[in-house]
Amino acid sequence: MKQRIYTLDIYKIVLTVLVVFHHFQQVTGVVYPGINFYGGTIDMYPILELFFMISGFMCAPSVAKMLNDSFGKYFIKKAIRIYPMVAITMITGAIIMFSYFRMTGAWFFDIAVTYWRTFSSMLLITTGGPINNGLSLNPPLWYLCVLIYCYVLLYFIVWLCNKLQVSHLVGAGVMVVVGTCVVEYGIAFPFFTEETGRGYSAFFLGLIIYSMWDKLSHKALTIYGFAMTALCAFGYLFKFEYIQGNHRSVMTYMLWPAMMFVALSTARFFRLKIWSVLAAISFEVYIWHFIGLAFLMYISTRFGLTFPNPMHLMIEFLIGLCVFATIVYYLIEKPLTKWLKGLIQNG
Repeated sequence: MKQRIYTLDIYKIVLTVLVVFHHFQQVTGVVYPGINFYGGTIDMYPILELFFMISGFMCAPSVAKMLNDSFGKYFIKKAIRIYPMVAITMITGAIIMFSYFRMTGAWFFDIAVTYWRTFSSMLLITTGGPINNGLSLNPPLWYLCVLIYCYVLLYFIVWLCNKLQVSHLVGAGVMVVVGTCVVEYGIAFPFFTEETGRGYSAFFLGLIIYSMWDKLSHKALTIYGFAMTALCAFGYLFKFEYIQGNHRSVMTYMLWPAMMFVALSTARFFRLKIWSVLAAISFEVYIWHFIGLAFLMYISTRFGLTFPNPMHLMIEFLIGLCVFATIVYYLIEKPLTKWLKGLIQNG
């Protein structure tokens, strides 16, 4: 499976929009008379599991060659796109939040800007690991914190399975079970928290889904994918009581895998490269949207602006954020990533 799967890029774009809408309503307190992305009937939090699943799926093709690189070289390849832009968002967020504090006397979102919080946030060690420092300066980036752990675990799981001469899928399956147990039993221990459990179970399930699509009947998996997606959609729309209480499990182990198979089976109909470009820009939208909300609240407080209920305000925020993200992607992220890769290759 060497070609890029643009349907997965479309998923990432849509998920990013949903996350932005979710946090927009959470931060501003705007409530709509119809659909609400925060505090609505359907809890939006399990949508990040699909991000993890896609990330695990995209790592799967490189597993066979993973041990050709040292761990350091492998990790740098993964980190080179994430850490530089994360550091920029954290520094920008610290400036905006400190300005908000100087103006109002209260910290935005109750997140105090301290030396340690800023440093640990930039290193992406504020969630799920040895540091229990509360929220980072950019809370939605807990996803990247856990994703880094998943990348590290994947390398050593592949190494261990290679030593034991068993398939890496055995290790992936163990991590799905471990992640599920951590979430279901409310375990809270360094590297074994609700956030890491969510990430482990979905990320490593993504590797298993890749193997299933690679080795099993595409026709059977396509039928399963559409049937399960339809069944879950029926439950969400008409029989939510069948889902309520097991919402995350339904999404993680039923709906998202089914939608992955749907995306794989329909990928041939989506071949425009623009989807990959938009997905790359959506990454910038994701890592900047909370900082954008902090800036919006700073401006609104400073000038006494209010947030009316019409949804067009949320749409306008998204459009402005997309324009900003596009500029950042082309003027900062791409040149910076290219320069850093050059340094590493020449070094």
